[in-house]
Amino acid sequence: MGSDSSHRFLVHNVVHRYHSGVMAISDELRKMKVGESRTFDFPDAKKVHSAAVMTYRLGKFENIHFACRVDFAGRKLTVTRRDDED
Repeated sequence: MGSDSSHRFLVHNVVHRYHSGVMAISDELRKMKVGESRTFDFPDAKKVHSAAVMTYRLGKFENIHFACRVDFAGRKLTVTRRDDED
């Protein structure tokens, strides 16, 4: 994939993609407690999909389990932090 430092940069900035319109939500996702859900609004359905993909990537890289529920018509993403056993 790339060097370890570039990989860490990707993880740190995985949802900080202002150039693609994805809101900076990675810090909020990291702070979530197990069972907590948060809903984020986006300007269009493509950004919702991008944010969901980035959320799963963040979880994989940082060993945090998330469940995403997308509402493309409403342009919303609801993320729930799950327990490891879920």
